[in-house]
Amino acid sequence: MHVQVKIERILLLIIAFAIVICIILHCINKKGSYNYTKIIINMTEMGNEVPIEIVGFRENSSDNTEFFYVLGDQGNLYVIEEDREAFILKACIPDAFQDKKIVDIAKGGYHMAALDSNGMVYTWGSNSYGQLGNKSADKYVRNAQSVEGISGVNKIYAGHHMTALIKGNSSLYVWGAVNTNYQKNMEKNEPLILNVDFSVSKVVDVDEELFILSRDMELWHWKEGELEKVNMAEKVEDIDSSGTGFLLRTVTGQIYIYKDKFLEE
Repeated sequence: MHVQVKIERILLLIIAFAIVICIILHCINKKGSYNYTKIIINMTEMGNEVPIEIVGFRENSSDNTEFFYVLGDQGNLYVIEEDREAFILKACIPDAFQDKKIVDIAKGGYHMAALDSNGMVYTWGSNSYGQLGNKSADKYVRNAQSVEGISGVNKIYAGHHMTALIKGNSSLYVWGAVNTNYQKNMEKNEPLILNVDFSVSKVVDVDEELFILSRDMELWHWKEGELEKVNMAEKVEDIDSSGTGFLLRTVTGQIYIYKDKFLEE
């Protein structure tokens, strides 16, 4: 009888131990995996318009509030928002863009910019460094506002803490952290203006510096008021930035990532 009781206790301990192991393994597998929920979006307002670009946008690093924008081939910019009555997500055109034909959109760290067919620029989102260029002293602007005092823009870029506009391919207007007087210039809406003697292909910001790629695939570096050409062994095809790090791709497919000391390497 005592032997049978001991055997039963041992079996119970083995079962309990097995259950604990299973729970631990389940937690480990769950921690290392991601669960995605597919949500049907009502796109009827787009009609026959074809989406050509989609952008996901988060308000800030500590907030999970996300927005998704869709640019259609007819120039309408849609935001995906919740229809609380129908309990679905739907695409609709924000009030600021109801009568605008949008030709380009750009996403920065926590802000966005849009360019219309008349060369006017609209910005919204984080304005902690004056990167919106709209004279607002607010740290965050929910609804898109126009960048006043500048028109005829043909290209826009949104970096980690900056917004860059290009007029005529070689006139560059930049708002944000790259301007050392950004706090004073937020109210005056004064951008950093660079008139360069080459056609600009792309602009990115790294901390308070700029890297500019020309259409001739040459790399330029701006820091503390000085613009200089970076001597590279081969042509540069593309550049990008994480805000503190810098990445480039050459015409031969070589990829380089730099942190902190780009020009010294």
